Parts: sequence; C-alpha cells; structure tokens
Amino acid sequence: MKSQLICIYLEVKLCSALRKYTFRIFLPVILQVFLIVTIAKSQCSSTITSFPYQEDFETNNGGWTTGTAVAALSDWTWGHPSKTYINAAGSGQKCWITGGLTGSHYNDGELSWLQTPCFNFSGLVHPFISFKIYWESELHFDGAVLQYSVNSGTSWTNVGSINDAVNCFNSNWYNLAAVTWLKPPLVTVNNGWSGTHTQTGACPSDNGSGGWVTAMHQMNNLAGAPSVVFRFVFGAGTTCNDFDGVAIDNVFIGESPTLPTPNFNAIGPLCQGSVAPSLPGTSTNGVTGTWNPLTISTSNPGTTTYTFTPANGQCATTSTLNITITAPVQPQFAPITPLCQGSVAPALPGVSTNGITGTWSPSTINTSNPGTVVYTFTPNSGQCAGTTALNVTVNAPTQALFAPINTLCQGSVSPSLPTTSINNITGTWNPATISTANLGTQVYTFTPAPGQCANTVTLNITITAPSTVPTFNAIAAICRMATAPALPPISNNGISGTWSPAIISTTAVGTTVYTFTPNSGQCATTASLSLTVNPLPTNVFAGPPHSTTPGVGVTLQGSAPDALTYLWSPASTLSNATILNPVATPIQTTLYKLTATNGFGCTASDTVRVTVITDDCMLDPSRIFTPNNDGYYDLWVVYKGTCSKIVEASVYNRYGSQVYHSANYHNDWDGTYRGKPLPDATYYYVLVITNPSWGFYRLTGNVTIMR
Repeated sequence: MKSQLICIYLEVKLCSALRKYTFRIFLPVILQVFLIVTIAKSQCSSTITSFPYQEDFETNNGGWTTGTAVAALSDWTWGHPSKTYINAAGSGQKCWITGGLTGSHYNDGELSWLQTPCFNFSGLVHPFISFKIYWESELHFDGAVLQYSVNSGTSWTNVGSINDAVNCFNSNWYNLAAVTWLKPPLVTVNNGWSGTHTQTGACPSDNGSGGWVTAMHQMNNLAGAPSVVFRFVFGAGTTCNDFDGVAIDNVFIGESPTLPTPNFNAIGPLCQGSVAPSLPGTSTNGVTGTWNPLTISTSNPGTTTYTFTPANGQCATTSTLNITITAPVQPQFAPITPLCQGSVAPALPGVSTNGITGTWSPSTINTSNPGTVVYTFTPNSGQCAGTTALNVTVNAPTQALFAPINTLCQGSVSPSLPTTSINNITGTWNPATISTANLGTQVYTFTPAPGQCANTVTLNITITAPSTVPTFNAIAAICRMATAPALPPISNNGISGTWSPAIISTTAVGTTVYTFTPNSGQCATTASLSLTVNPLPTNVFAGPPHSTTPGVGVTLQGSAPDALTYLWSPASTLSNATILNPVATPIQTTLYKLTATNGFGCTASDTVRVTVITDDCMLDPSRIFTPNNDGYYDLWVVYKGTCSKIVEASVYNRYGSQVYHSANYHNDWDGTYRGKPLPDATYYYVLVITNPSWGFYRLTGNVTIMR
C-alpha cells in the first residue's frame, strides 16, 4: 500500500496578525498529512481616525491585505488590470482585482479575502461606504460580498443585505441572494455580487456589472464603533472560472453625504384678497414633488408655511416656503409745512415714505391764495395699499420787526446788523454791514431767508461827526517790576471806553503808548497815554557770608555798579551804612541788607549773613588751597582754632556731582576724589555747623583747587 499525502486546510482564529502556518504530520505507512492553517484574525494595533477616508490605490496598495481560507491561494492583485473586459481601473491606473492583472481566470476552489486597514468610527454619526466595483464571474456560483468586524476579526458580518431598499444612501448593493461558493468558514449569509455579461461555454451567465459601477451603503449600526475593519470575500468553484473576476477601486469611508434641499424662489408678500400664484411643482434645482397645503390662500393676513415633499426616487429632503399675506397698507407722507402765499410750491411725492407709488388729485400745489387745500393720493395698481389725503396750508407773508439802531459816530466801530428779527425771521441785509465812514443816513434792506413767509423790510441808520476828545492825567514814570496803577475806564471829561493794552505792564524797560477807545454811542475820538518804565539797579550784591567772634569786625564786600546811593540795614553795628564796604561789628549773628538806588530813583537789594561765633572755633573757609604736597596750603582749612562744633562738609563740582563728603570735618581734605587728585577748578561747598548749645546753621560758598 502506497503512502498518500493528504492536505488538510483549517481556518484557525488566534490572537496574532494574519499569517499562514504549515504543519507536516507523518502517519505511519498509511498517509501523510499536511496541515495548512491560515490565521484569519485582524488585530487592530492602530486605527484610522481621520475622515473621510479616500483610497484610489494609485500611489500604493493602500495598506490593504489579502488572505485565504482554503488550499487555493488568494489571487487578489494590486496594479493596472489588462484583462479582456476589466482592462482599466475605476479611475486612474490601478485597482485591486482577483485572478491577477492579466488573463481571464481566477483560482479554482478559491475562498479568499481583500482586507482594509482598521478604522475608528467614534466620531462618525452616520458611517457610510462607497466604492467602484466591476464583477465578471460565474452567475450564481462565483462572486463577492463585503463584511465588517468590530472585534478584531473574531467574527464577521455582511455589510447590508440584498433586501435593503434602494435609496439615496444604498444602491448597487448585491445582485444575488445566494452565491454558492460564498460559504463557511468565511460567509454564513451568501448575498453577493455575481454574474457576467458574456457566455463562456455552458457556464451560467448574465447579471454582470458590464463595467465599473458605484456601490454605496449607509452603516448606522457602526456609529461610534472604536474598531472597525472591512473585507471583500471572493468565493469560486472548480469549474467555469474563465472570467475576469471582481475588481475594487475608489473607496470612500466617512459621514453619509447630506441630501440636497429643494430650492424655490420666494413668493410674496401677497396682498390680502389678491389672486395668488400657483406653487411650483419643480424646484429651481430640479427636484419634483408636491405641496401641503396644495394652493396659496390669501383670505387672511399672516404667514403660512407650505411644505414641499420630493417625489419618490429623488435624493432630496423636504423643504418649506413661508408666504406672507399682508393687510392693505395706508400710504404715509411727511407733512408739508405751511407755504407762503405766492412762493414756489414743492412737488407732491410720487412715492410714499412706506414705498407706495401713485398719483395725486389735484396733481400740483397752488400757492395763489391763502388757506388749506386737501390733496388725495391714489396708489397705482398691484400694490396692497389704500388712498390717503394730505392737507396743505398756504399762509399770508409776515412783516419782519427790528429794534432801531441809534445814531452812530463817524469812524466808530459799528454794530452788526441782526440776522434774526425780533419775531424770529432770519435773513440777510443789503448792504451786509454798517459803514460809519461817511456822514448821513443810509437805508439797509432786510431780505428774509427762503422757507419763511415774510416780506422784506428796511432800516435807516444815521452817521454823525465825532465831537469830544477824552482827557486823562499823566502817569509818572515807574520802576521796573513795581506795582502799576490801573488805567482809568472813564476820562476826566466823562468818556467811558477801553484801553489797549488793557493793563500797565512793568516787566520791560521803556516807554509804552496806551490807546483809549471810547465806547460806542459817545461820538468821541480815541486818546493815548504814554508811560515810562525805568530800570532797576543791576548786579546788586551784598557780598559773601562772613563769620567772626564777638567784637571782631569784618568788612562787608558789597557791589552795585550802576547805583548812585547805598544804604545798609541794620546800621547800628556798621561803621558807615551809606558806603559799599562798611566794617560790621555785630555781637550776634546778623543778616545785613544792602539797598542800592540808581539815577531813576529805582532800588534793588541783596543780603549777607555775618555769623558770630561765641566759642573758640572760628569758621573761615579757605577760598583757595594748593594740594601739591609742598607743605604749604595742601589741605582745605574751614575753621581756625579748636571747634567744639560738628562741621559737616560736602563739596560738589560744577555739574552738581559730589566729590567730597565728611560728616565731621577736621581740615583734612587734600583735593582728591576716591584716592585720585581732582583737576584744578572751582568747586562748591555746603557746610552745616552744629553746636549743642545753640543749634546749627548752614554756610555755602566756593573753593578753588590750584596746584
């Protein structure tokens, strides 16, 4: 007895990726068994979450995989088909197809699949799939079905059924209720696409797609599913397999498309009781259907919603059309203000303020006679409106009233002619302004502005020659910055008026002419008054401060270059109070004031303090010292003797920056700043002297470094 080789093919579902395992089992003498196990589980380690998913297989195979459940290998192939009938992709160049890319035959006994990547439908509300399919296979026996799995391939379910109604989301979905070789272990309900449009020998034919068709199906049962995978299962018998097979291209997965809404042109508003138009049976975008209510009623005012339902077999939603019925409108017109008798009348408006057109009776306004006339407006046909009336009043003209203007003085500033009368008539004058250049009486004519029912009026104005000259007392010269007297508003002879400049200024030296202009109505001429402001003594300086001890005199160093006389105060401790350099012998600290007087009798003053020191310390800050280490005047000496005071010294350069400071100075500054000699220059000091018995005082001055 010969050994026999028996191949057993099993579909084993394990938790791993798609693989094929071959087990060789040797049975003694009788048979040898090959066990080929195809693992048909798809493990979704990652999912596609971005939608819509669209794959045309032009760049690559889309990451789709194939497999088989029987001995016959899967012959799903990706590429450009060149078969007898399937000789092009659904679009572009490439697609997936069974039976290879060429020839017209698929494997005998084939039960294979073409599987998609995994998808996450968590964000989809109405999942939808569409693809292009071309089937050319033995009718009833060979064909394909689309399945899905939500548990990583543990179980598979057909997408849809042949019994699903054809609608806008479901078309070209299976053409046979039973395809023989779509069978377990892959298929339990064998709906599918099967058939051919050609006859091959005695093989059954018909029901082929005859070309690429788009199949589509809505999958609401998969909404929110976190892991979904699809596969096309292809089954074939062992005879009549000389056909092109099944091809797939242009796959779309995402939300169901939105159905178009029928569009209609707006109707109305319509006038209550008018003849209504018919409701259109076809929308502007080509959808036919019916309305509810069927016809438009204009019996009652208000808005009615009419609902359009598309006829069966059209992919469109219902639509509504709101039609408003309005009650007749009363035409509205702005009132026409009273018109003046004999004026040009405005035209009666052909359109009301609320948009109603029509005609008037009488057709124009007549202003020949005063009184009120009623004008009737009749709307044009086709407008939902009634007649209305407008009253127009024509008034007799009013006389403008003005107060008389008194006699004016020749050359005086004239008042403005009023542009509004006492009884509120506005207008213009001719001449436009009053001229006082010439003597006599001038007639001025007032013409009311348009739109006022008033007559012209005249005003006579008389110009007389001036006769009075204002007189004033002269004002003596005063010193600069002195308090100036007020300019008198009334002259000595009773003429009132104003001055230019209005007040006396003593800020500048020199003579200023002040001009007096009489107020109107006095017929007086202008007058002038000259006032001289004299300079003050300049550069009055009482000299630098001094310090001394009781009974020891110091010479004050006053200066006043352009002064004639001098006076110091207090004078009791001075050798001579009327010279610039008296000797002061105060017994206590005294502030002396120098007052200088120039040739104009103007004065200026300055003060100097003489500090009287009552202990053994005499402040006398050096004005110059020479810190060149020659042993002479190398230090800045501020006081002589032994001081019981505390002397705080601060020194600044000309920019205000501090270059030296001591809280308790002991005549020890050598003219350095931070260990380096300061440049030769004049510096400025502030000394604060503190004495426990009488407090403190402050002394300032300058000191020069000269090496």
